[in-house]
Amino acid sequence: MFSCVDDFLQKQEILILIALITIMVLVNSLGLSWGLPSIWHPDELVKEVDMVLDGEMVFNQVNFDYPSLPKHVMWLIGRLTDSLGYPRATFFLVSRFVSVLLGGLVAWLTYFMVRKLSGSRISSLLASLFIISNSEVSLNSHFLSH
Repeated sequence: MFSCVDDFLQKQEILILIALITIMVLVNSLGLSWGLPSIWHPDELVKEVDMVLDGEMVFNQVNFDYPSLPKHVMWLIGRLTDSLGYPRATFFLVSRFVSVLLGGLVAWLTYFMVRKLSGSRISSLLASLFIISNSEVSLNSHFLSH
């Protein structure tokens, strides 16, 4: 019985993983535009990057509330959306979506870590399913909007 399941998973494991990640991204993408363009939602990191883009401040390297890599990624997104002529609300929306995509990649990382440790396709897919169904992971994948 388990050989049938293992054969199925062997053939379809990447498609199942992509489907799980797609579901997570779609569910977490609901409501990303809430509060835009008035910026009602407290996007703390993006607001800081917004001020940097407007020239009102520089990145504070002694402020360890947020690491430097997300700041610079959001700065790059802001520069890109500004150079393409989009309004600043688009910068906030794209930043939120990138955050959700990175949260979805946690499921991909979980799959490959468990696969490397145990070798079992079933346990790897189950671990990915558990990680995307965890409410804390869902909330933390919105690191730009909390």
